[in-house]
Amino acid sequence: MTASVKQNLYAFLAGVVAFILTFLVLKWPILVAGLISIGTFIGVYLLATPVIRIGDLELAQLENGEELKLLFDQSVKKVQGMKDSVALIENKAVKDQVAELAETSQSILAYLEENPREISGSRHFLDYYIKTGHKIIHNYVEMEEAKISQDKFTLITARTEESLDILNEIYANQRDGYHLDRMRDLEVETELLEKTLKLGGGYIDEK
Repeated sequence: MTASVKQNLYAFLAGVVAFILTFLVLKWPILVAGLISIGTFIGVYLLATPVIRIGDLELAQLENGEELKLLFDQSVKKVQGMKDSVALIENKAVKDQVAELAETSQSILAYLEENPREISGSRHFLDYYIKTGHKIIHNYVEMEEAKISQDKFTLITARTEESLDILNEIYANQRDGYHLDRMRDLEVETELLEKTLKLGGGYIDEK
């Protein structure tokens, strides 16, 4: 039973109970009982409305929240499809590339779930590159299962490997882009630590 069906069911039952109590038990006029029943239905319906979130953030706090939620959920499904494809692929080189792509994708989605406000700025990546990666992998799995002629499949495998190489680089850049500030901070802190230790007579292994 979906959340929407439950919401309507709870509101309907509450309205019926309110009508029975006011009209049949308390003997109030049917018009009054009807109004109270309708009011109860509306009240329970609104209270039972599920709060939709991305991570811990309510969609109401995001501009175009419903659109971003849909895009994020679609990306989750496509990345799951990538992960599922790993077990289906026989070619080891392609399998390893797909596994890497799926792992990087999962890392990106985990970051976006924790930082939903970043989804808007990642819209192009999710809408184009995640879809493209999923499509390429899906098509390759279909061709592998179809057992097409070896010369054709060799060509398809080569093109797929080339495409996955490019996508893996794009995905890695996207993932790393979210953490650039922290990476810079870490570099600065490391440099300061090295200088501090040198000034204090500490030992740094400079291999």
